[in-house]
Amino acid sequence: MNAENDLSLTETDGRRRRSARNKQLIVAAMVKLIRAGDLDPHAADVAKAAGVGVRTVFRLFEDMDSIYAEVTRLIQAEVMPVVEAPFESEDWTARCFEACERRAYVYERIMMLRISANARRSNSDFLSEDYLQFHSQELDRLVAILPDPVRADKTLVQALDTALSFDVWCRLRRVRGLSADEAKDVVRHMVERLTEDQ
Repeated sequence: MNAENDLSLTETDGRRRRSARNKQLIVAAMVKLIRAGDLDPHAADVAKAAGVGVRTVFRLFEDMDSIYAEVTRLIQAEVMPVVEAPFESEDWTARCFEACERRAYVYERIMMLRISANARRSNSDFLSEDYLQFHSQELDRLVAILPDPVRADKTLVQALDTALSFDVWCRLRRVRGLSADEAKDVVRHMVERLTEDQ
């Protein structure tokens, strides 16, 4: 009886490990496809790239939003150490320039994934909520490095938030065709002009 129980537990553990591994493969395949330019991959494409069957995709994930949720967690784990690292400067204007550097790095890592999510969000409660949360958190992080008198200037806060936003970065990179360094120079210029009289 004990041997049978041990065998059953071994089989269960094996299935769990396979399921966990297949989930990782599916999420990694989704990220790879999007970063390669497929902004709306279908389940069949993801399954093929992951080396699993379509049935496996939908056995492990309820829908495509469930995969996006895992992609979001994966990317957050990658970029949050950069986002949440302590600032080196005590001066708030210098911290804004540090934020520019950090966001440039993060935006380059998430750009295609964010564009893909934005394209799908009108049909997705999860992606719509994630979009609002993303922008809310960015504003909160910016406000946290500003002194009280600057925080009180709502127009300046909104201008800085816009200058440092993903939307501006994406416009410079994808619409204007600037390199990452050129885009960073433009953002730094905007931040400099906004903060020079403060």
